[in-house]
Amino acid sequence: MPFSARPALLFALLAATAQAETPVVTVTATRIAQTADAVTAAVTVIDRAEIERTQARDLAGLLNGRAGLQLQVSGGRGKIASAFVRGTNSGHVLVLVDGVRVGSPGLGTISWQYLPLAEIERIEIVRGPRSHLYGSDAIGGVIQIFTRGSGSGSGPSRRLSLGAGSHDTRQVAAGWSESGDGFELDLGLSYFETAGFDATIGNHPDADGFEQSSLDLGLSRGFGRYGALRLGLLRTEGDNEYDGWQAESRYTNDFTQQVLNLDYRLPVSATWESVWQLGEYREQAADFTDGLRGFVFDTERRQASWQHDLTLGRDNLLNLGLDWSEERLASNSQYSRTRRDNRAAFVQFQGDYGAHRVNAAFRADDNQSFGVRRTGHLAWGRAWGGVDVSLSYATAFKAPTFNDLYYIDPWGSSGNPGLAPEESETFELGLRGEAGVGRWELRLFRNEVEQLIQWLETEPWVWRPDNVAAARIDGLEATLNRSWGGWSLSADLTLLDAKDRATGKRLARRAERLLRLDLERTLGDTRLGLTWRLQGETYDDADNLRRLSGHGLLDLRIARALTPQWELRGELSNALNHAYQAPAGYRGAERALFVSLAYATR
Repeated sequence: MPFSARPALLFALLAATAQAETPVVTVTATRIAQTADAVTAAVTVIDRAEIERTQARDLAGLLNGRAGLQLQVSGGRGKIASAFVRGTNSGHVLVLVDGVRVGSPGLGTISWQYLPLAEIERIEIVRGPRSHLYGSDAIGGVIQIFTRGSGSGSGPSRRLSLGAGSHDTRQVAAGWSESGDGFELDLGLSYFETAGFDATIGNHPDADGFEQSSLDLGLSRGFGRYGALRLGLLRTEGDNEYDGWQAESRYTNDFTQQVLNLDYRLPVSATWESVWQLGEYREQAADFTDGLRGFVFDTERRQASWQHDLTLGRDNLLNLGLDWSEERLASNSQYSRTRRDNRAAFVQFQGDYGAHRVNAAFRADDNQSFGVRRTGHLAWGRAWGGVDVSLSYATAFKAPTFNDLYYIDPWGSSGNPGLAPEESETFELGLRGEAGVGRWELRLFRNEVEQLIQWLETEPWVWRPDNVAAARIDGLEATLNRSWGGWSLSADLTLLDAKDRATGKRLARRAERLLRLDLERTLGDTRLGLTWRLQGETYDDADNLRRLSGHGLLDLRIARALTPQWELRGELSNALNHAYQAPAGYRGAERALFVSLAYATR
């Protein structure tokens, strides 16, 4: 049976015996808290309980294969990870940490490998464009990460986790929270290290290690009818060994990431809430070759927002607000400009009219680099015989990075200050339901992306970027969640046709087929589980000359409750020890065992 037919058969079989699950709440889809069933967007929410159940060691393992998501790691733990959301480029996803935009203004990508999973409470994934609410980058979607200090309101608790495994891997994490008299405090600390394995094939026959320390702090204070104030800090730092040009040299990277946020929520009236937020993201990195410092980057983004949420009548909501951000870059590389700011205003209306729902939004961004860009969104939804049907259209954009615009290479290559933003149009049809067949969802979409930026060789060894490429991405996403007896199952399927419109070639490193299954079984005090990921073939280059075979990875896990507070856990990742490359030239992680002991009290 061809791979493309198996997922369809699987979903048909599962739907016959599935049963409903409780709706979840999302903040990211509309910038206000609503149940996922109340919004027309495609949303996946991963809470802390699911993170613990999967025993994932990093974000790549937790997210890869979820509906619409493909994450690719160039080697082992701590190595560069790229996320392709709905087949778009790795820079076409906006990532927020507690509402603060993160990512490098220089490269325009996210250092997924440095975000510590031990300090994450909840992840919301919104698939599909969201520039009409957030501005640049949100062409493929938005992923918002809420730290454990973001304020759960669940009262005092203590937590501790100790673990060790293959490749001399060790991890320890501890946390403490208190609340009372309107105050809430949460403090988390974690440390991780591994000797790693040889990441590249045919070069540098040495282990590539990784070490990281993290701090998460959240402090909130409620003032009754005068609102609530919250301060949050996430800081992580460490060093990463990687393979460079010369096999006899040792290459390392020292890094620091920090997210700081302050927000104040004021209930002006029973129908009006005002939200102020200040945020800062900072990323520092320094490369070393045999102990000698090479490239150094210090990037910073400051942001502020003022949002108003108003209830109009019984079933209508109006959101409007102002956003401001400033990006700065310092480096020992040369740039013609090292700062820019962006000002934006947005408005969103949501209305319920019997069985019908409508959502309309508009945003204007005024950027110092390229001027004004306007984006919009229009969606309609209707409950129809136990099935929710939705149609939507949205525009989005991605701003050129500092490297694209202002980089100056001493050998002649340079950025292009005349670049325009990358732009997209997306059409989407959604179907979802749960009565009688469990919680299921189907999404069909087409994304037309234009003005894509490519670095072109203008003369031998001299490169300059230009808006020359365009892509068309057609896709199908299907999800199913069910529970019965002591069993629970989550299934995610993604089918993609992502091509360069000029050449008809498939976009590099995008798999046409992705399937992820998460299965759990509870037997008294013991919990058994597995995660099975299937990925179809990909091409590692734009000309589709370097083909990479598809692969399947199986992770097995077990957890045993020793007492109400203590739990012993074990995970065997890549249990079948399948050898694969993704991307070309980099080894996928081999079979590895990790055992941990966790303590939690509430």
